[in-house]
Amino acid sequence: MFAAGIVYHANVYPNHTVKAFPRDIQYWQIWSILKIPYWQVYGELNLDVLEGSEDTGCTSNSTLWKNDPSISRCPTSDWLPPVIAAIYMMLTNWLLLNIVIAMFSARFNLIMTKSSQKWRYHRHSVVIEYEHKIPSPLNIPFRVLIILFYVMCYLPFYLCNECAEETIQGHGIDEMLQRQREFARVILEEEKDKGLI
Repeated sequence: MFAAGIVYHANVYPNHTVKAFPRDIQYWQIWSILKIPYWQVYGELNLDVLEGSEDTGCTSNSTLWKNDPSISRCPTSDWLPPVIAAIYMMLTNWLLLNIVIAMFSARFNLIMTKSSQKWRYHRHSVVIEYEHKIPSPLNIPFRVLIILFYVMCYLPFYLCNECAEETIQGHGIDEMLQRQREFARVILEEEKDKGLI
Protein backbone atom coordinates (compact mmCIF):
# COMPACT_ATOMS: atom_id res chain seq x y z
CA MET A 1 0.00 0.00 0.00
CA PHE A 2 2.79 2.40 0.93
CA ALA A 3 4.79 1.52 -2.22
CA ALA A 4 1.78 2.12 -4.48
CA GLY A 5 1.11 5.45 -2.74
CA ILE A 6 4.70 6.58 -3.32
CA VAL A 7 4.50 5.63 -7.01
CA TYR A 8 1.22 7.54 -7.38
CA HIS A 9 2.55 10.59 -5.59
CA ALA A 10 5.84 10.64 -7.50
CA ASN A 11 4.05 10.52 -10.88
CA VAL A 12 1.01 12.68 -10.14
CA TYR A 13 2.99 15.38 -8.28
CA PRO A 14 6.49 15.40 -9.84
CA ASN A 15 9.30 17.50 -8.32
CA HIS A 16 7.43 17.74 -5.04
CA THR A 17 9.61 18.34 -2.01
CA VAL A 18 8.30 16.52 1.00
CA LYS A 19 8.96 17.85 4.46
CA ALA A 20 9.40 15.11 7.02
CA PHE A 21 7.24 16.59 9.77
CA PRO A 22 5.58 19.91 8.94
CA ARG A 23 4.07 22.14 11.57
CA ASP A 24 0.50 20.79 11.52
CA ILE A 25 -0.23 17.06 11.60
CA GLN A 26 -3.12 17.29 9.11
CA TYR A 27 -0.68 18.51 6.43
CA TRP A 28 1.74 15.60 6.76
CA GLN A 29 2.46 14.16 3.34
CA ILE A 30 2.01 10.58 4.61
CA TRP A 31 -1.78 11.06 4.63
CA SER A 32 -1.91 12.05 0.96
CA ILE A 33 0.42 9.17 0.05
CA LEU A 34 -1.66 6.53 1.85
CA LYS A 35 -5.13 7.94 1.11
CA ILE A 36 -5.53 6.79 -2.50
CA PRO A 37 -4.19 3.19 -2.15
CA TYR A 38 -6.13 2.69 1.08
CA TRP A 39 -9.47 3.60 -0.50
CA GLN A 40 -8.62 1.60 -3.63
CA VAL A 41 -8.72 -1.57 -1.51
CA TYR A 42 -12.45 -0.82 -0.98
CA GLY A 43 -13.06 -0.04 -4.67
CA GLU A 44 -12.68 3.75 -4.83
CA LEU A 45 -10.65 4.37 -8.00
CA ASN A 46 -9.74 8.09 -7.60
CA LEU A 47 -9.18 8.30 -11.35
CA ASP A 48 -9.72 12.06 -11.34
CA VAL A 49 -6.51 12.45 -9.32
CA LEU A 50 -4.55 9.70 -11.06
CA GLU A 51 -5.38 10.95 -14.55
CA GLY A 52 -4.78 14.59 -13.60
CA SER A 53 -8.32 15.79 -14.29
CA GLU A 54 -8.99 17.27 -10.85
CA ASP A 55 -9.46 21.03 -11.08
CA THR A 56 -11.49 21.99 -8.01
CA GLY A 57 -9.73 24.06 -5.38
CA CYS A 58 -6.20 23.37 -6.57
CA THR A 59 -3.45 25.47 -8.06
CA SER A 60 -0.58 24.90 -10.42
CA ASN A 61 1.35 27.89 -9.05
CA SER A 62 4.32 26.37 -7.20
CA THR A 63 4.88 29.38 -4.92
CA LEU A 64 1.33 29.14 -3.57
CA TRP A 65 1.29 25.43 -2.69
CA LYS A 66 4.90 25.52 -1.41
CA ASN A 67 4.25 28.38 1.02
CA ASP A 68 0.75 27.39 2.14
CA PRO A 69 0.17 23.65 2.83
CA SER A 70 -3.60 24.14 3.00
CA ILE A 71 -3.68 24.89 -0.75
CA SER A 72 -3.64 21.65 -2.75
CA ARG A 73 -1.52 21.22 -5.84
CA CYS A 74 -3.19 20.24 -9.10
CA PRO A 75 -2.24 16.75 -10.28
CA THR A 76 -0.40 16.29 -13.55
CA SER A 77 -1.54 13.90 -16.25
CA ASP A 78 0.56 10.80 -16.84
CA TRP A 79 -0.16 7.34 -18.29
CA LEU A 80 1.68 5.39 -15.56
CA PRO A 81 -0.53 5.96 -12.44
CA PRO A 82 -3.70 4.40 -13.96
CA VAL A 83 -1.66 1.36 -15.06
CA ILE A 84 -0.10 1.01 -11.59
CA ALA A 85 -3.57 1.46 -10.06
CA ALA A 86 -4.99 -1.35 -12.21
CA ILE A 87 -2.16 -3.72 -11.25
CA TYR A 88 -2.37 -2.70 -7.56
CA MET A 89 -6.15 -3.19 -7.37
CA MET A 90 -5.90 -6.55 -9.15
CA LEU A 91 -3.24 -7.77 -6.69
CA THR A 92 -5.07 -6.53 -3.58
CA ASN A 93 -8.35 -8.10 -4.69
CA TRP A 94 -6.54 -11.34 -5.47
CA LEU A 95 -4.86 -11.37 -2.03
CA LEU A 96 -8.12 -10.57 -0.23
CA LEU A 97 -9.88 -13.33 -2.17
CA ASN A 98 -7.15 -15.79 -1.20
CA ILE A 99 -7.51 -14.77 2.45
CA VAL A 100 -11.27 -15.35 2.29
CA ILE A 101 -10.76 -18.75 0.63
CA ALA A 102 -8.21 -19.72 3.32
CA MET A 103 -10.61 -18.67 6.08
CA PHE A 104 -13.46 -20.65 4.49
CA SER A 105 -11.32 -23.75 4.05
CA ALA A 106 -10.07 -23.58 7.66
CA ARG A 107 -13.64 -23.21 8.91
CA PHE A 108 -14.80 -26.04 6.61
CA ASN A 109 -12.07 -28.37 7.94
CA LEU A 110 -13.01 -27.51 11.53
CA ILE A 111 -16.69 -28.18 10.86
CA MET A 112 -15.88 -31.43 9.04
CA THR A 113 -13.75 -32.62 11.98
CA LYS A 114 -16.50 -31.86 14.47
CA SER A 115 -19.20 -33.31 12.21
CA SER A 116 -17.31 -36.58 11.84
CA GLN A 117 -16.94 -36.78 15.62
CA LYS A 118 -20.66 -36.12 16.09
CA TRP A 119 -21.50 -38.64 13.40
CA ARG A 120 -19.37 -41.28 15.16
CA TYR A 121 -21.05 -40.51 18.47
CA HIS A 122 -24.58 -40.81 17.03
CA ARG A 123 -23.64 -43.91 15.05
CA HIS A 124 -22.33 -45.46 18.26
CA SER A 125 -25.51 -44.62 20.15
CA VAL A 126 -27.63 -46.13 17.35
CA VAL A 127 -25.49 -49.28 17.28
CA ILE A 128 -25.76 -49.64 21.07
CA GLU A 129 -29.50 -48.97 20.97
CA TYR A 130 -30.25 -51.47 18.21
CA GLU A 131 -27.74 -54.10 19.24
CA HIS A 132 -30.37 -56.33 20.84
CA LYS A 133 -33.44 -55.23 18.88
CA ILE A 134 -35.19 -57.40 16.36
CA PRO A 135 -36.29 -56.02 12.97
CA SER A 136 -39.80 -54.67 12.65
CA PRO A 137 -41.88 -57.46 11.12
CA LEU A 138 -40.37 -60.15 13.36
CA ASN A 139 -40.53 -58.29 16.62
CA ILE A 140 -44.25 -58.81 17.34
CA PRO A 141 -44.04 -62.45 18.49
CA PHE A 142 -40.75 -61.81 20.24
CA ARG A 143 -42.19 -58.84 22.11
CA VAL A 144 -44.86 -61.06 23.59
CA LEU A 145 -42.17 -63.50 24.72
CA ILE A 146 -39.98 -60.75 26.14
CA ILE A 147 -42.90 -59.24 28.06
CA LEU A 148 -43.75 -62.63 29.49
CA PHE A 149 -40.09 -63.19 30.40
CA TYR A 150 -39.85 -59.85 32.21
CA VAL A 151 -43.13 -60.42 34.00
CA MET A 152 -41.87 -63.80 35.14
CA CYS A 153 -38.48 -62.50 36.28
CA TYR A 154 -39.39 -59.16 37.78
CA LEU A 155 -42.38 -59.96 39.89
CA PRO A 156 -41.17 -59.09 43.37
CA PHE A 157 -39.59 -62.22 44.79
CA TYR A 158 -42.22 -64.37 43.17
CA LEU A 159 -40.85 -67.01 40.84
CA CYS A 160 -37.16 -66.72 40.09
CA ASN A 161 -34.71 -64.57 42.09
CA GLU A 162 -31.62 -65.91 40.30
CA CYS A 163 -33.14 -65.16 36.87
CA ALA A 164 -33.87 -61.55 37.91
CA GLU A 165 -30.31 -61.05 39.19
CA GLU A 166 -28.78 -62.40 35.97
CA THR A 167 -31.02 -60.19 33.82
CA ILE A 168 -30.24 -57.08 35.87
CA GLN A 169 -26.51 -57.75 35.67
CA GLY A 170 -26.63 -58.69 31.98
CA HIS A 171 -28.44 -55.51 30.93
CA GLY A 172 -27.03 -53.17 33.54
CA ILE A 173 -25.56 -49.72 33.13
CA ASP A 174 -22.04 -50.94 33.84
CA GLU A 175 -22.08 -53.28 30.87
CA MET A 176 -23.37 -50.54 28.57
CA LEU A 177 -20.68 -48.10 29.76
CA GLN A 178 -18.03 -50.78 29.26
CA ARG A 179 -19.23 -51.34 25.69
CA GLN A 180 -19.16 -47.60 25.01
CA ARG A 181 -15.61 -47.29 26.35
CA GLU A 182 -14.48 -50.23 24.24
CA PHE A 183 -16.10 -48.78 21.14
CA ALA A 184 -14.53 -45.36 21.78
CA ARG A 185 -11.12 -46.99 22.25
CA VAL A 186 -11.44 -48.82 18.91
CA ILE A 187 -12.48 -45.60 17.13
CA LEU A 188 -9.57 -43.66 18.64
CA GLU A 189 -7.11 -46.36 17.57
CA GLU A 190 -8.50 -46.26 14.02
CA GLU A 191 -8.15 -42.46 13.92
CA LYS A 192 -4.57 -42.66 15.21
CA ASP A 193 -3.75 -45.19 12.51
CA LYS A 194 -5.23 -42.91 9.84
CA GLY A 195 -3.38 -39.88 11.26
CA LEU A 196 -6.53 -37.89 12.06
CA ILE A 197 -5.47 -37.21 15.66
